[in-house]
Amino acid sequence: MSTDIFGARVISVDPSRRELELRVFTVYYEVAIKTYLAPPERDLGFFFGLLWETARWDGPLGKVVTVDDIDDEWCAANARWFVERVERVAVRNDPPDWEGIYDFYYERDGRWRDEDKLVQADYVVRVTDQRWMQHLKPGDAWGTTWYPVKADHLLSGEAPHIPDLRNAAATLTPFGTEALEQLAFSDDGRYLAGCTDEGGLVVYETAGWTEHSRVSVEDGAFMPRLMWVPGRHVVTYRGTDPSDSPQQAYDVDARALVDVPAEDGVARSRSGRYRVEYGHADGLDFVAGNADPRHVGVTSEELSVECVDFTRDESRLYAAGMTRDVYALDPSTGQVLDVFENVAARVWSLAVSPDGAYLAVGGPPPDSNHEDHEIRIIRVRDHQVATRHTLGTFVTQLAWSPVDDCLVATVCDDSEDGELHVLRVGLPSEPPPRFYAEIPPEAPEPQAAPAADPAPAPEYEEDKLDPERIRAMAEAGDPLTRGELVELAQEHARWLATGGNEAAGRGWTWQVLIVAGLPVALYNGPEGDDGIQATIRSESIETGTDLRGFVLPFADLTAIFGEKLDLSNADLRGATITDAHLPNVSLRNADLSYADLSRSNLRGADLTGAKLIGTDLENTDLTDADLTNADLTGAKVPGTFFIGTRLDGAKGVPF
Repeated sequence: MSTDIFGARVISVDPSRRELELRVFTVYYEVAIKTYLAPPERDLGFFFGLLWETARWDGPLGKVVTVDDIDDEWCAANARWFVERVERVAVRNDPPDWEGIYDFYYERDGRWRDEDKLVQADYVVRVTDQRWMQHLKPGDAWGTTWYPVKADHLLSGEAPHIPDLRNAAATLTPFGTEALEQLAFSDDGRYLAGCTDEGGLVVYETAGWTEHSRVSVEDGAFMPRLMWVPGRHVVTYRGTDPSDSPQQAYDVDARALVDVPAEDGVARSRSGRYRVEYGHADGLDFVAGNADPRHVGVTSEELSVECVDFTRDESRLYAAGMTRDVYALDPSTGQVLDVFENVAARVWSLAVSPDGAYLAVGGPPPDSNHEDHEIRIIRVRDHQVATRHTLGTFVTQLAWSPVDDCLVATVCDDSEDGELHVLRVGLPSEPPPRFYAEIPPEAPEPQAAPAADPAPAPEYEEDKLDPERIRAMAEAGDPLTRGELVELAQEHARWLATGGNEAAGRGWTWQVLIVAGLPVALYNGPEGDDGIQATIRSESIETGTDLRGFVLPFADLTAIFGEKLDLSNADLRGATITDAHLPNVSLRNADLSYADLSRSNLRGADLTGAKLIGTDLENTDLTDADLTNADLTGAKVPGTFFIGTRLDGAKGVPF
């Protein structure tokens, strides 16, 4: 159906290695504006989705993961228990040659039209247990609405070192709606201090995240700076300009304001050996007492640095500003040693793990400047994202505990409500027991199946349709009466009410096969617990039957025959009505969204005001049909929506 975003085909299966090779096609394009979603590079959640949707009804994976489990967040957090690794081994036609590309492509007997032109990629996917892939064989193919979900991608043994971004150990609101401007851990990690620009200073004991003390610093400060005295439980507070806002210090142990020598810089390394000023011009200034500052430009272009952090061993300084990138510098020389490119649309905040193995970055996702901020945990050694999560509108501050037990984030919404999220370091290393509790025992290890020959692609089998046999089957029995159709609709209504209505969401597909010259539709989607899904296949209906307002979404109406039927205002969403003979049918104001009407005869049909959103009209005969005011979303120009459709004399077509 035209709702599909991608198509997938199994190329080979190797149970002994727990691996399968998949080819993924992009099957939806916005041709008018030349945009499309390419197959992902390595997203584990996307490939988990492909495995789950094909195993949902009869595979072990479908027994341990139910439709109630599935949403983007669940997939992002749990895909790693099922998919161990994804390697993209080939990419083709990315970007595409737009000549001859259509908006929609539909799966037909395991293939897609003009496959050799489609954007596509090949992957080797390794699962954690061969049972998650045992239902697949070479040549299996299907369309899918699954899309990348930015799933966690952890390496072996890495989980204990990754912050849990989804489950805050504590959420604090120290100043109500007033946002925290700065955060700083004491060197031993025992305390966390936070301040506002209105003079508020709060200190938390990190052992239980209880408030230790709260003071009001006189007059506040513009763009306040917060820094602990090295090796002491004394935190200093001052503004950007020391002459306007002199330093004040608070001794946490004594619970009193004290006088201490001025702490230079906006940020310092653990011992205080390196101190930097930033935020008022391009680059960084390394400062030390009365010595002249040592200026470092960071990049060849002027970059105003807005956030920095040092590793615990003082060997690296990470810096970012009003850009997408993060720079790793040697603080002893100022030399840029590494660049982490395109980590956010704009980096708002950053923190580095004490051992320098991971970088935490806050800001809008790289592909959007307008979405809520997400936190990304990036492996320094390979620049790959281990985990990510959206916490709120803005993530303004990040601080990684020097004892590596938590990451702390300041989160604000549009109203500037300020929250402090404490994110414990350590993700689960073992899957939930239920993922293995109810699946059958491991079968004897099968041999690897030979790879499916990917070329040439199988030919369309539509030429095997036998129109005369279809008509003969439809006319073999007595025509269905309105009363009989009412009974079918009532059974169908119970089917919808007890679970079949879930088909309106993700996960339903129709596949039409040609068997002995006849079309046979196979439904793959949610089933109702009561009633019967309406199946009126290769049957005739009395001429002129009044079926106004009939509710038959997701029904099988393959190859039905009837003239001058009145289906105005009918609900036929997602129904398969391929190869039907319905001349002069009234579908006025009917909802045919995502229905499949391919190869059907709708000559002279009244489709005024009908919803044809995403409807498959490939090779449909709409001669003399009236489509005035029909919703043809996606019908940009000829050839991108009505593929092979006959429109001679049709009215209301928007081109």
